[in-house]
Amino acid sequence: HACVRVHVHVCVRVHVCVHVRACVCVCIHVFSDDDSDLEPCLMDEDNHAEARRDAGDAKPPVFLRDCIAGLLVREKPVRTMTCLATAEALIRRNPPDLPEVSHELIKVLLHLSDEYSMDGFEVHRFRAMVAVTVFCPQLTAEYLTGEFYAVNYNLRQRMDMLEVLENAAQELSSPSKSTSSQRDARALISPARPGDLPHSSHASDVLGLSSTSSSKHSGQNLALVLAGVSQTEEDADNWRATVEKRVAEKTRRFAHATAEQPKAVASRFSAIAGYFFYPLMAEFDSGLLTLNLLGSDFLILGRLVFTLGSILHCTSHCPPARAMASSLLQFLWTLRSHTEPFVRRSVLFAHCMILCSVDQRFLIQDHSTDLADCHKWVYDTMSSDPDEDCRKLACHAMPMLESLFSLGLPQMSLS
Repeated sequence: HACVRVHVHVCVRVHVCVHVRACVCVCIHVFSDDDSDLEPCLMDEDNHAEARRDAGDAKPPVFLRDCIAGLLVREKPVRTMTCLATAEALIRRNPPDLPEVSHELIKVLLHLSDEYSMDGFEVHRFRAMVAVTVFCPQLTAEYLTGEFYAVNYNLRQRMDMLEVLENAAQELSSPSKSTSSQRDARALISPARPGDLPHSSHASDVLGLSSTSSSKHSGQNLALVLAGVSQTEEDADNWRATVEKRVAEKTRRFAHATAEQPKAVASRFSAIAGYFFYPLMAEFDSGLLTLNLLGSDFLILGRLVFTLGSILHCTSHCPPARAMASSLLQFLWTLRSHTEPFVRRSVLFAHCMILCSVDQRFLIQDHSTDLADCHKWVYDTMSSDPDEDCRKLACHAMPMLESLFSLGLPQMSLS
């Protein structure tokens, strides 16, 4: 019985075993040194480490700088989406460092792209951009209006700039809701602590001193009262409100009370409207390689005119509206006969916003000749424009122009 082993280290290993008994048997075993086809097997420790990383990525950020850092991470889609979904709530808390990071934040959001097709990406991104513009309007508006005519943006990003400016202007022109929005955002970010008292309209209910408490707590309530626990003025007001509510429910009235008149609130948008409005009209006729408003990019031009009309409407009956209307009338003069129906519809809409936003006496005083010519143009559009939507908008604009004639506007011949 003899055994001979031969090792060959070229690319394979060869074992030759020769058994000499009654016959000769040759056994050849080939072992490959190439292990590229082997699949790695995750151990339990690797699984736990990966789970911990995923849990860390899904944890919402607490500070704006951490949120910005999470948005800049490209290899972790879970972290990016978590930071994007939390960005609006963090911004509406109005942290002290928001003015410092607002420029960087709006820049990151504007250039952020949906590389992983995440659910709700566009909605969260848009709301975060609007929130930044609302809480830092001047800085953000200067950046967006300055970048609108830059060369390194696509049409979708330019549309986003216009939509963000319009929605932020509408929110700023509405009555202030900063307190409630900050409270809601704080509730989304900060979970309730075990020691926090529940929110109740009656402080006596929290202390257990309400009249509806069960009899087994009456001795404890009496002890608290005897110990010197007195109700504050707020508790007394709540008690009176409760009594008045019960009396009102049991009272039969034969006439309705007069509705409470709304209170006048100063517009937050009036002082900063110029930063949203005038830069958008500065370079509309400049030919860029990536933007040709007077040519192939007429959709952006129509959206721009629509945005200008909406921003003007946000300053209704405010001091800046008069000067803004004059600039917009001059801007619209060359676009009335545009070949694209979408642009003509936007021009008609902008004229309607001018008539709605500025006092008629000021319009007659400043633009009597322009408005008389506008009346003739609207009449021609209403009767002969090939686009049906343009004719409908002209029918809406005509009554507003007709009302100016009763105030002394000279009427031009429509023949």
